[in-house]
Amino acid sequence: MDVRFVEEKYVDDINRLMRYCFNLSNDAPGWFTKETLGENHTIGAFEGDNLGASICAWPYHIWFNGKEVGMGGIGNVATFPEYRYKKCVGSLLVKSLEIMRKRDQIFSLLGPFSYSFYRKYGWEMGYHYKIYTFEMDDFKKFKTVYGSYHILGEENIDEMDRVYRSFIHRYNGTVIRDRNIWKKILKDQDKGTIHRYGVYSDCGELEGYLFYNINDGIFHIKELVYSSLESKEALFRFIYLHNAQASKIQWMAPSDDNTLFIIDNPRKDVKMVQGMMIRVIDVKKVLKLYPFSTKDAISFSIKVDDPWAEWNDKTFKVDIGDSIIVEDDLDDRFDIRCSIQTFSQLIIGYIDMVEGAEMGKIQGDREVIERVGALFHKKPTYINDFF
Repeated sequence: MDVRFVEEKYVDDINRLMRYCFNLSNDAPGWFTKETLGENHTIGAFEGDNLGASICAWPYHIWFNGKEVGMGGIGNVATFPEYRYKKCVGSLLVKSLEIMRKRDQIFSLLGPFSYSFYRKYGWEMGYHYKIYTFEMDDFKKFKTVYGSYHILGEENIDEMDRVYRSFIHRYNGTVIRDRNIWKKILKDQDKGTIHRYGVYSDCGELEGYLFYNINDGIFHIKELVYSSLESKEALFRFIYLHNAQASKIQWMAPSDDNTLFIIDNPRKDVKMVQGMMIRVIDVKKVLKLYPFSTKDAISFSIKVDDPWAEWNDKTFKVDIGDSIIVEDDLDDRFDIRCSIQTFSQLIIGYIDMVEGAEMGKIQGDREVIERVGALFHKKPTYINDFF
């Protein structure tokens, strides 16, 4: 199979592939145009002149320990049936690593149909959520009147983005939304029955917002973002105002959400669900960016196993001082060793080094693991964007 960018002349073929694999009607609008294919985000596997499979590596930026860094969002993974089990997608994923590295996309995210499939190519689970099911009366207690509520639209993008950016500072791995992303979110919402409301302070500042819909007596929270406890409780009060329309509330909340601690009866149905997978594209660059937890000069070496990306599949020596120096260490000795999957979880803050060792995913002397592990820190991850 020949792996290359999908050219503009294949626009009909790739739209036929999308319709086939995602069960769309033949008259459904095409996902791709000549213009979008011309942006070279879509990679195809070809047999001669025939398109057999494709994936997209969409350009994004995510929040990583106080910095905006490049991320390639893998999506639109599809294969015609006659080309399945021929390792087409595997070849496309490996090719995408080279492309994302050249584009300075340090991380890659994807929403998997199968965790085990994408794990074979270096991606690993990096997110999870709490799914709450509340009774509407659980929010009855939130009676404090705080500001006022108003419908939100495209004219409020700048305000929503300000609150959103303030909210995501506590997380790693959250998409930085530019104006085009915001417009797409609102456009997609307007195609369905998603409502948008914001809570404003007495000074006229947007302090929080809520995306939601109501179906079959259930109030579904799609996104709830706030700048303070007062604004969070004000949004809960807004939700309770719908007690004549809904008796239950469902919410896929961030993994660190603490709502159970502020309602009267915390005995609720709460599920943990797995989220997106993450992969480090460039180990050396991400180590240089990492805010290690030390003020002292210290060094360590880490061996990363990444058979799909030769630039990662080596030992790295890290010297932490006035600056962070990362070098490819030709010496085969190392302090700790792990796979690219585990390294990705460690660097994004999803697990710490001791946890990795306890799961058998990090090798090294226990004392060294604890010493080096103290340089890293856990941080909750969160994402509410999909591609």
